[in-house]
Amino acid sequence: MPPLFTIGIPTFNRSHFLRRSLAAALAQTQEGVEVLVCDNASTDDTEAVTQAGGAKVRYVRNPSNLGMMGNLVRLVEEARGEYFSFLQDDDVVHRDWAKKALEGFRESKPAVAYLAYLAMSPSVDSWHMPPLYGPSCRMDWMGGSPRVLDGKLMAPLSLFCAFALPPAMAFHTQTLRATLPLWEKDCDHFIECTPLVATAKSGTVVVDPWVAAVQQLHPGQYHLTIDGTADLSRQEQWAQFARWTAKQMEGWDSGWEKALGDLLLEMPVEYRIPWLRRMEKCDDLPATVIRVRDILRQSIGNSSDGKPTSKVLSFKDFAREVTPPFAWRSLQRWRGR
Repeated sequence: MPPLFTIGIPTFNRSHFLRRSLAAALAQTQEGVEVLVCDNASTDDTEAVTQAGGAKVRYVRNPSNLGMMGNLVRLVEEARGEYFSFLQDDDVVHRDWAKKALEGFRESKPAVAYLAYLAMSPSVDSWHMPPLYGPSCRMDWMGGSPRVLDGKLMAPLSLFCAFALPPAMAFHTQTLRATLPLWEKDCDHFIECTPLVATAKSGTVVVDPWVAAVQQLHPGQYHLTIDGTADLSRQEQWAQFARWTAKQMEGWDSGWEKALGDLLLEMPVEYRIPWLRRMEKCDDLPATVIRVRDILRQSIGNSSDGKPTSKVLSFKDFAREVTPPFAWRSLQRWRGR
């Protein structure tokens, strides 16, 4: 009987991290989980570490290094589970990850992607106010109810933020595999956005408000190591990713525009202002990307209660808005103004 779920671990010369991620994958409470390790031609003891996991682990070794994106593609091609998620070799997932992802898929058919949240910490065992990363839309955190979104929204949203990150992302495997020819393979800084954009546009996405994984922060993280080795700068890669995303959105009716605008208004304006500033750094963008930027700009011109504001507040204006009047007057008298 084929497995229900595959956790795919891409790895290269990081056996010291792999032991822990492999243990997290093997500890899943859900039955029928395949653990697949794709070794990108490591020269350390990665194979021995993987084999120590026993028969529950399937090990695939590339004869030569395919690069990060090539190794991710290989994982998707090799996966046997009906559903699939990536687990980087330096991260860990909760023991109920596969179980809750399958529940999300089953209760929200025909969802093609399942997204949750992850904590970012230098330690996977001890946290002190760690950043929480995941979908920035409004969620029922206290009630714990998942939310279903139109998957097409992942494309415009990915132009200014990674809406979700692996390992807190899962996909319907056949749908994901069918998108492999579409993947943008030359934008390493946006490597986590490509599978989500390509896959989600064909269905709905489930967002579940719980912390499903830990991304360990350390100097050897992939996105930190490529800054000095990539052929294109981060900004150039974003422009290339933007052109690719515009192609994914070709032929869509205009319904996504209102849906995007409504979703943006759920998100704090403190998030949206930096997003807009980043988008404004690039010129010569496709018309679709310019339209996304205009919708983002328009959302900033409206407060969270829908009342228009004339401009984005300066720091001084913002300080005056949030400071009690008596305190503000005292401050101005003290400064002699």
